[in-house]
Amino acid sequence: DDNANKAMSAGPCLGLIANTVGDEIVDHVVGFVRENMFNQDWHYRDAAILAFGYMLDGPSEEKLQPVVSQAVPQLAQFLKDQNQQVRDTTAWTFGRVCQFVPEAIAAETYTPLLDTFMCGLQPEGVAGGNDASSAKHICWAIHNMAEGIVQQQDDDKPPSNEMTERFMPVCQSLMAAADRPDAKSCNLRASAYEALCTVIQSAGTDSRPFLEQTLLKVLAERLSATCLQTQFLNQDDVNDRN
Repeated sequence: DDNANKAMSAGPCLGLIANTVGDEIVDHVVGFVRENMFNQDWHYRDAAILAFGYMLDGPSEEKLQPVVSQAVPQLAQFLKDQNQQVRDTTAWTFGRVCQFVPEAIAAETYTPLLDTFMCGLQPEGVAGGNDASSAKHICWAIHNMAEGIVQQQDDDKPPSNEMTERFMPVCQSLMAAADRPDAKSCNLRASAYEALCTVIQSAGTDSRPFLEQTLLKVLAERLSATCLQTQFLNQDDVNDRN
């Protein structure tokens, strides 16, 4: 699609401008986003969300935080857009939000946002599901969200944090994403396990029972199955050589 290619080409250029001029670009991009974000033509919606994502690396947190805080609830709606490309761009943009302006996500927003992320990790054909590319970007968003929590923690972990309420289902959703039939596509399986590792690292002490009693057992079983599969593959190589 020629229009989509133009947007993807213009995005990195906008990112470089944002990184160079900083705060001065924010009002210009926000105006463009407001004008096009709810357009019936998906190309306009996609371009608006893409511009918003590329704007985030460069301006100060003081300038971005109120803008992003206001935009997050509206942006979350587009994770369920009818168009797959719009959902993909939105998932990528949330990864950028969690990377560059994590403080802009209000504490009360974490749980509904994680619910939307988990829904989006499901395969296509399931209500709210996505292709492997969008699911990979959602994994990246969850990874960055958890990493932001890790960076705010002291040596002594608190009993809970913003992800505690959804810690167990998020871990289960990431493992399910790694098991999807298309998990080899777009590096989804690796992205899911990378996000899982960071979520585990961010866990508060209240999440330890699930970690110790359930998650460790499941991961150990998966590692054993992988080792066994590798042994069979190695034996097949020996047989082929003979």
